[in-house]
Amino acid sequence: MVRWYVVVLSALALSLLAIFIFSEQGFDESRWYKLEEAKEISNKTKKEIFVFVSSKICPTCMEFKKFFSGEVMNRIESKYVPVFLEFPRDQIPFKVYSFPTFCIGREEFKCFATNSPEDLMRRLGV
Repeated sequence: MVRWYVVVLSALALSLLAIFIFSEQGFDESRWYKLEEAKEISNKTKKEIFVFVSSKICPTCMEFKKFFSGEVMNRIESKYVPVFLEFPRDQIPFKVYSFPTFCIGREEFKCFATNSPEDLMRRLGV
């Protein structure tokens, strides 16, 4: 006889897996660079670098991933070289106290946190 808690835990695990798999739909990681590559492009284009530091377990990060598509990415790419870093997969070269964290710069970076896409776009000036 299967214990009820095994069934509940299995259902919970499957639900969490589905959330992680389907929550990133629409996020095109190919439009984002790694930091070293972005620095080279920034030197050539004179554009600042925009860094999005995310975590797989951050619900707000998942919402931003949905936000960063289509016209929003076109606006960001017109002014910045976008970089995506995900904790713990990528080494994060900035002090990060919360997720998501955003950084702007070329040689030195100014980092900040916001939960609002509108606030982010205002700060980016795009």
